[in-house]
Amino acid sequence: MTQLNDTPATTAAEVEVPPVQPADILAYLARSVARDLTQLTLATADGVPELIAAAAEDAARGVDAFMATLMEAEGLTIEQAQTRAAGLIAEQGEVETRGTRLGELMDELGLRAAP
Repeated sequence: MTQLNDTPATTAAEVEVPPVQPADILAYLARSVARDLTQLTLATADGVPELIAAAAEDAARGVDAFMATLMEAEGLTIEQAQTRAAGLIAEQGEVETRGTRLGELMDELGLRAAP
């Protein structure tokens, strides 16, 4: 008769999950930054200082994480990462900043792909 404790133990190799590589999350981070920038655009349009500050903080954190991940995953310089980030964010198609102060800031920071 088999008893419960007779069941062989699961080895660590059987349950090991491969680590997430930075390159695996680039698309997710690009979508997240695109949403953050959209929220910042909307908050700017609303003109409520508290909403603008909160949205700007979220966007800044997202951009920082995205840039650091790009630099680590692809071995890029900050300038190269800015260009690559702009392209990946633009691929998301969610960010509309033309004619806004946010658009001007993105241009100044080099976070928008060239037309």
